[in-house]
Amino acid sequence: MKISVIIPAFNNADTISRAVDSALSQTLEPLEIIVVDDCSTDKTIDVLKGFEGRIRLLQRDQNRGPGAARNDGIKAMAGEWAAFLDGDDEWARDKLEMQTLFLKHNPELVWCGTNYSIKKNGLQNTSISKTEGEVKGEYFSLMNKGLCSSSTITLMIKADVFAVSGLFEPQVYRNEDRDLYWRIAMDFPEYGFINKPLSVQYMGRGSEEAMAKRAAAKDGRYLFPLIDRSLENARRKGRLEKFRPFAGKIVRNAMLSMAFLELWKPFGKSGEKYSHLLPVHYKALLCLCRSVPFSSPAMRCAYRILKLAGLTGSDRFLDYWKYIKANGLPAEVQE
Repeated sequence: MKISVIIPAFNNADTISRAVDSALSQTLEPLEIIVVDDCSTDKTIDVLKGFEGRIRLLQRDQNRGPGAARNDGIKAMAGEWAAFLDGDDEWARDKLEMQTLFLKHNPELVWCGTNYSIKKNGLQNTSISKTEGEVKGEYFSLMNKGLCSSSTITLMIKADVFAVSGLFEPQVYRNEDRDLYWRIAMDFPEYGFINKPLSVQYMGRGSEEAMAKRAAAKDGRYLFPLIDRSLENARRKGRLEKFRPFAGKIVRNAMLSMAFLELWKPFGKSGEKYSHLLPVHYKALLCLCRSVPFSSPAMRCAYRILKLAGLTGSDRFLDYWKYIKANGLPAEVQE
């Protein structure tokens, strides 16, 4: 199995060696390692010159982000499969070997991923997945049930897939990865997943609250148009039955972030637009949004309501309201 490793890089002088070394040290040697520099202004190129003869270095003449850089790598690749890695992350030594073995045992698959770890401020946690070992199935169903995860640095995708589903769309700000996953899943529903952390994603420092608030606001601005396009794509391709529950989960998670950060106006607008995708406890909160001031004590209770509802169904939500009816509001909303 001929594998092309594709690594986009932008101002990764401090981390690119770690990424490239992890690709070079694979127990299964790839056909090639393509590093695409996206107009770095630091010493990334100087560092990469130290790998001369062991990597293919492509240099862009315009900065357009990691999606465009990955596209350059895809267009230049000579392998039958593409494996993606970012310039500030790394792989386990047996990552490619384990995926290759899995794909050989499941020759009908044209893409697969693995679990991964997230490392931040020296602490490392593994992405959560409910499955054990290996699993394969319809992508949206697996994701909706929490039986797999997906991250670009874990994926291996057959080269032929891009001719059918297209490349990364750089203009899909913040969601170009999701956009590609969803398009591939519309055309090639079967997805394989190895529940072992074979990649490490490094997260930078910063104000978590500020970052979360910006992300939640941008989710409404950039995520929802992607959902609209994908719903239409699913209708055209006869995939709506599978995509709709998954889309509802994505909307609920975005709205949960908005509720946590008390972004009630976008919460209300999102809920009204996607009410057809929402369970009863979200619809009830939308009624609350319309009936009380955004700053009221009841609204400050809304996140707890969502949390105790379990995000998955209406039973716990209704039980919670029965509790309130019998015992009164929680202390924090009695003012």
